[in-house]
Amino acid sequence: MDRAVIGRKGGGIEDSRNSFTHDGMQYTKKNEFKPHLSRYWKIPSDQNADFVAAMEDVLEVYARPYNKQFPVVCMDESSIQLIGEVRTPIPAAPGHPVLMDDEYVRNGVASIFVE
Repeated sequence: MDRAVIGRKGGGIEDSRNSFTHDGMQYTKKNEFKPHLSRYWKIPSDQNADFVAAMEDVLEVYARPYNKQFPVVCMDESSIQLIGEVRTPIPAAPGHPVLMDDEYVRNGVASIFVE
């Protein structure tokens, strides 16, 4: 495995200015390496010029300078799962939070629009 990518545990004096140890290996802080997280992007199909042109048009709108007479209003859509409780939750009390059973009833999905 490449030690520069994974990081290094102990055994060196860290130079905080450039994150390298005294032996030249890169030092990765514990909260910087998170392989369980994913970042999703819209990746166009190969040689799809129409998609790329349309995406550039959308990005151009976001880059416009502020205009009081023609504000840019951003909107997003997301679908959410509607769930219901199978058993009544036990209310919170001093010393413990609300207790909810992990079993649920699926009540479908809904689309939400955020402005």
